[in-house]
Amino acid sequence: MVQGLLALIATFGAVAVTVSLVRRASQDRLLYLVALAVTQVGLSLALFAMAGGFLFGFNPMFFRIMEVGAALLGPLWLALGMIELIARPIQVRFGARLVVISYSVVAAVILFVDPTKGEFSTSLPKPRDTYDVLPPLLIDGAHVIAVLALVACLVVT
Repeated sequence: MVQGLLALIATFGAVAVTVSLVRRASQDRLLYLVALAVTQVGLSLALFAMAGGFLFGFNPMFFRIMEVGAALLGPLWLALGMIELIARPIQVRFGARLVVISYSVVAAVILFVDPTKGEFSTSLPKPRDTYDVLPPLLIDGAHVIAVLALVACLVVT
């Protein structure tokens, strides 16, 4: 119950930041703001699903929204936002857009349609125990891509 209330409070904060960021991205039309807005939308949806799971019990839909929002979209689109902000050559930015968008779409479809196994409760489910082999590998791949991109941005700056 306490975890659910904390997740709900975090959800309200994330939604406030999301609204502000989406409003700014729609006004300024800068691609790094759009990428960061997608990151924030994913995190807000994941926190909402987490709060619902802690309060009412997790189900496959809450679990999938949580994994796609926080484990897939969050890191990838954060890395894309940083690349858009830091990189100067258009080829680097275009390549990053191509990789992030295609990886996000393919991985999100797989994460949403892959069957889940095991029982859900009010405790946080682990992806390796709930999914088969491929979805956790896709999540790990997203994290590797994000870390490599962020380290490259650190080196460039």
